[in-house]
Amino acid sequence: MNRDMFSKFNPEILMELVSRLMSTLVGKEVMLTNGRFGTIIMIDHTIPLKLY
Repeated sequence: MNRDMFSKFNPEILMELVSRLMSTLVGKEVMLTNGRFGTIIMIDHTIPLKLY
């Protein structure tokens, strides 16, 4: 989403949506940038969009 779009949504509802979407990803297998595979074991609920 375009950053400008976030101002058009209720932040509480948006964070609930993001939280629910992120929780469905826990346990999923992902391919890392180095070509190896890993499993998502946790997503920090206080900053769900942060990439480590």
